[in-house]
Amino acid sequence: MNKKIKSIKVDREYIEIYPVNWEIISQNTVNNIFSTRSLDEIRNISLYVHIPFCPTICPFCKFNIAKYDFLIYKDYIEALKKEILLYKNHIDLEDRKVTAIYFGGGTGSMLAPKEAKQILNLINKVFSVSKEVEVTIECHPSTVNFQKLQDYKKAGINRVSLGIQSFQDQNLKSIGRTHTASFNEKILKTALKTGFNCVVMDLMYRLPNQTLKNLEFDLKKIKEFSPDGISTYSLEPEATTLEKRAQEIPSEDIDKKMFYFVGDFLEGAGYRRFMQPDFSKPGKECKYVLNSWKSPQQLMLGLGAGAHTHYFGGHVWANIYPVKSYLKAINDGYFPGIMGINVSVNELMAKYMVLGVRGIVVDKRKFQDVFRKDIIEKFGKKIKELEQLGWLKNVKDKIEVTREGLYYIDNISKTFYTTKNKNQGQPWLKNLYNLIPQNFYKKPKIIEST
Repeated sequence: MNKKIKSIKVDREYIEIYPVNWEIISQNTVNNIFSTRSLDEIRNISLYVHIPFCPTICPFCKFNIAKYDFLIYKDYIEALKKEILLYKNHIDLEDRKVTAIYFGGGTGSMLAPKEAKQILNLINKVFSVSKEVEVTIECHPSTVNFQKLQDYKKAGINRVSLGIQSFQDQNLKSIGRTHTASFNEKILKTALKTGFNCVVMDLMYRLPNQTLKNLEFDLKKIKEFSPDGISTYSLEPEATTLEKRAQEIPSEDIDKKMFYFVGDFLEGAGYRRFMQPDFSKPGKECKYVLNSWKSPQQLMLGLGAGAHTHYFGGHVWANIYPVKSYLKAINDGYFPGIMGINVSVNELMAKYMVLGVRGIVVDKRKFQDVFRKDIIEKFGKKIKELEQLGWLKNVKDKIEVTREGLYYIDNISKTFYTTKNKNQGQPWLKNLYNLIPQNFYKKPKIIEST
């Protein structure tokens, strides 16, 4: 490795959404969201439903979260239903199917099974839902048991994602998790026996004072229990309460060793890396993840407080974050979006690469099919620069992220940002947690009457 490459600092922003040159939403923005048809060549829709409530607040979390309160929770469920109804007869629903629904958080499993069923029933009335739809719920281990998992299955949920994080008590304690290693083992076994189409788990590494040997213990446990998939995350203490313990967090050199150790171990155990942080058994890849990141990315509509819409009605945007502000906006009849931007075809082409590289392989032919342009003609110079760094390979009909490039995936993503988006941060860097706009705006009446 030459000195230039060795001196490059890994970017850890985690590129989730693009474009990001957002503006405060206006009435004109709302009018356009409800009157614009997204690119016809994109055929599928994913729905993300945010459940912000948590049994405890984890010190490493950067998502939109709120302490559970039963009365607020009940109001929130009713507000979610009202927001879903906002999209009835939207032009983007014509000739498109919902292929993935994802209840996330916060803690998805703070959602009661009966309310999950109500929401799914309403989604089926408003949207055209595929018979093979994947319906995922994120679960904090301490919030579920055999009966609740059974009830989720009866409600129509067919995929469960467990926030296991580790199978060692000292690791769980170090990141503020209240569930124990033995309980993690028990609930994972229970979920695997419940009959879901897919049971997956999260694994965190680079934990305070963690060693490779400690990490290997967790990986061997994964091999023993054999879940259908694993999402792996390196701990990022920046902008969290864990930042005070920065001296305990393994160095970047150790983090890099852990990254490749995790990948090699899981692939050796029969899993396939289908996204940079995600592994699955063959045929168990997550539709929601593939729809969101793999090129060409599909439509993704976010519902709930702080939910992000990746591309729908020709726009990307974020909903208001504070739960009580979300409730007031919805109950007063307003659209809850606060910040976003319309997405031009040029930005969609950039997005094809920005998010697509996280899927490791980018299809050159599909770019031609969707945009009627040659991908090398559009991005050849940038691809060549990344080839010279050893991070990409341009082979036949594909552009592939190399083994070395995997660790630098966010650096690669940002290479394809347009000038308007350079140095623009992801949503959690825009102080959206505290942003209360001066005005909210209503869905245009002309749309309501059609």
